[in-house]
Amino acid sequence: MANSSKKRLFFSDIIGDKYKSWNKEFIILDGGTGSGKTYFIQHILIPYAEKIKKSILYLCNRRSLYDELLQVIRNHKYVELMLYQVLQEYLRNDKPVGEFDYIIADECHYLYGDALFNEYTDLSHKYLLEQKDNIVIFMSATAPAFFRDLQQFRIVKKKNVFSITKDYSYVKNVYFYNAEDLVDVIDDIIEKHPKDKMLVFVNSMDRLKEMHDVYDDIAYFMCSKSTKRKDILEFCTNDCITQYAPNYITFDRKILFTTKALDNGINIKDAAIKHVFSEIFDIDSAIQAIGRKRCIGENDTCSFYFKNYTRKAIARFLNINEQQYLPVKQYLENKENFLLELKENNVDIREFTRENRIMYTDWDDKEQIQINNVRYKKYRMDNHIIRRMKISTYQTVFLQYLGDELADKVKELEIITAAKDIFLEYLKGIVGKKLFKEEQNVLKSKMRNLLGLNDRTMGIGVCSGKLSDRQYPYTIISDRETSRQSEYRYKRYWMVVPDNEIVRPP
Repeated sequence: MANSSKKRLFFSDIIGDKYKSWNKEFIILDGGTGSGKTYFIQHILIPYAEKIKKSILYLCNRRSLYDELLQVIRNHKYVELMLYQVLQEYLRNDKPVGEFDYIIADECHYLYGDALFNEYTDLSHKYLLEQKDNIVIFMSATAPAFFRDLQQFRIVKKKNVFSITKDYSYVKNVYFYNAEDLVDVIDDIIEKHPKDKMLVFVNSMDRLKEMHDVYDDIAYFMCSKSTKRKDILEFCTNDCITQYAPNYITFDRKILFTTKALDNGINIKDAAIKHVFSEIFDIDSAIQAIGRKRCIGENDTCSFYFKNYTRKAIARFLNINEQQYLPVKQYLENKENFLLELKENNVDIREFTRENRIMYTDWDDKEQIQINNVRYKKYRMDNHIIRRMKISTYQTVFLQYLGDELADKVKELEIITAAKDIFLEYLKGIVGKKLFKEEQNVLKSKMRNLLGLNDRTMGIGVCSGKLSDRQYPYTIISDRETSRQSEYRYKRYWMVVPDNEIVRPP
């Protein structure tokens, strides 16, 4: 059974009638998908507010969620539905937003989460925190850093924090896989579970195209409609999800590959979807993504699959982060020294801030350099998380955020283990043998097919390095054939030798 016998709690249970006494204060609703946040707002708070003739501004972060909410909100004359992005346009252009008794900040993780690529989330953030004469309700399944800040700076009182632990009882197993193994894992599922469907979140447009080249005939592909990649839009079907019934919202192909465009706002309800993959590096976004599949009954179960990022990839993400974050940190710690250093190095302030995504210049202000504070907080938070990954592993840190319930369900992927065993048996069979050009190509082919090696160049250094990376106790050495009886005389060969026997062959 997917669900435990313990009775599930919903926000309507833990809030009770407390909402009737809320008065000019901030509220947090912190709970996973399916915990009843939206139900409480739509079926309890809105009817109550309308009864006492109180107005509500309902904010959300995605057009898909807006369209879904509009079907409900349009029937309530005291409620105005608005995207955060529209609110930001109002604020940028000094257009009056209006006065409301309640403000619902739905999917408020947007304020930090989108700050890396949206220039104006700080405007929404500032607007919400400056509210004094109304009730502001912050709602999200994945906003730990934002909620922590709200409590740390005493913006939200402890009595107004309502939290429900995420329920993952419907999840059977959790797997981590290497990037090169994705196709093998999917193919294995197709072979062993032909009736199962899959939902796969990829981390880039290039990855989406890569999967399209393999699964075009059995999969749908989704991305943001605003992407500039026309070559991607050509094969995407962004309207592939259909609601057939209240508890049956799905796609009609074997697999749906999607970017974060599906991160929230679209709930998929289909018991046939048994496998949910995420290759998204950002932990909050990944958790938001896997919540798109909603459990519709005790027999509706699935497994989660997460891409395991290597130390090299983590180092790359850290470098990208610190190129932006560290200069701002240095500036905030000692502004005079920072500006003096720019001057001594003949660096133009405008040019410098143009290259930095957190800073900008405002020549009408005494302080020429300005900081997008919300974006800075996001970079600082990411820096802390990525550094923890560098010290330990991506999987270790990720599981800490997922919680003990899912951490206890982690299992090794059998297909990957089997592939490694096959390759190990192959290695044992060629130890000590001279591998000339043809045999070298066989070795490379085995490494591609069984280990997923896809480097452009596959010289001896790359191949030997991969054995070390995968913890095989072997090294590849090279030498020249000197035997007069050999047809390969004077040609170079490779030889696989155990790590503890690295000596030149005779």
